[in-house]
Amino acid sequence: MKMRLMTCLVIAMLLIATLSLPAVADPLGSRTASVSVNSNISVTITDGGAANIVFGALDAGATNILDTTANDTVSSIRISVSGTSVVDLQVSGTNFGTGFAVSQAKFNTTYSTTGTTAMSTSPVQIANEVSPGSNVDVWFWIDVPASGVIAGSYSSTFSFEAIED
Repeated sequence: MKMRLMTCLVIAMLLIATLSLPAVADPLGSRTASVSVNSNISVTITDGGAANIVFGALDAGATNILDTTANDTVSSIRISVSGTSVVDLQVSGTNFGTGFAVSQAKFNTTYSTTGTTAMSTSPVQIANEVSPGSNVDVWFWIDVPASGVIAGSYSSTFSFEAIED
């Protein structure tokens, strides 16, 4: 009987010891999850006042003449950036005509002739690292050459670009 009791106790102890051990799972491995968001550049250009950039009828030698559609609270144009990409904004222009280079026009992102940047036939940076949801206001001024330009109407085409940063 003692032997039977001892055998039962040993079996009970083995069962208790075995059942109380936590189950250990073998790791199967891990994986990295990744996703890429596609680039989407979306830019809207809005005229500040009337359509286009208009300097009006000016005399030879006129300097720092603001686009007639703009003032201290309304920019010549507003560039609104949306989409998913941070962009750099650039502008270039064509020459107005013989003796009247596009560099006679200048721009600034504030209403001030101090710190303006001359236009060029090659792209010139307006703003750097513009995030989606941001607006950039731009004012334009012009200087009319004092000589070398014949009376008449002149025009240039200002082209705007957004370059993914």
